[in-house]
Amino acid sequence: MSAYKFHLSIVNSQTKQPIYFKQDGKRFGQSSLEERTLKLSTSVKYLIKVSLPSGSPPLGKLSIDSIDLQSEKSEEEGRNSIHTFSWLTSGFQKTSKGSRATLPFTFDMDGTKLIVKFQIKFYEFGNSQHLNWGTPVGSIEINWSEKSISGAESATVPTDVKFR
Repeated sequence: MSAYKFHLSIVNSQTKQPIYFKQDGKRFGQSSLEERTLKLSTSVKYLIKVSLPSGSPPLGKLSIDSIDLQSEKSEEEGRNSIHTFSWLTSGFQKTSKGSRATLPFTFDMDGTKLIVKFQIKFYEFGNSQHLNWGTPVGSIEINWSEKSISGAESATVPTDVKFR
């Protein structure tokens, strides 16, 4: 069983500012990934960069909540391959107070689907007061192996996720 890791970063395409996260503890979920809430705005275009070190399976596509994103740009940077995607959040509604949304990010890694479920709080476009409370996310390190999850031949979940 091979183990891999890659980095994910998300920035506002207009301001180039990183997104923020808030440590929520176990209020909304039971896993350690669900203890952190990513803070996003509705109706905003985000740039998502996936940085894969050499030796990683190639990234075919990225889907968020079953919406396929196409790579806008792929380039080599040192020993890493960098894939840049754009994601427009105009189809998402503001998350009501006291609740969170769970969005699956699905990475197609050479035929293996890596599913990372992020806990999200969507704020109404223009509400920057709460959007920027918390800790900026420089990158998210995702570690995974090719071990399949129960009931799915070609799907896997991360072994560890670190916010940096």
